[in-house]
Amino acid sequence: MIFSLLRIVLVFIYPILRRTKIASLSTAFKMMKKIFLFLRSRSKNEQFYIEKSVNNNLQSI
Repeated sequence: MIFSLLRIVLVFIYPILRRTKIASLSTAFKMMKKIFLFLRSRSKNEQFYIEKSVNNNLQSI
């Protein structure tokens, strides 16, 4: 998972940063960290809703 995010940063985000003249690996890593935290929090929320719906379905049976 982390390696795929790193590849995304190096392939997509880093060239954009270079064009906008704020190119440095630290900004790319900060961006990657934000994306990673966003994806992680989103997947946790989705997992929570899935568990909640499963529990509701089990209670209704």
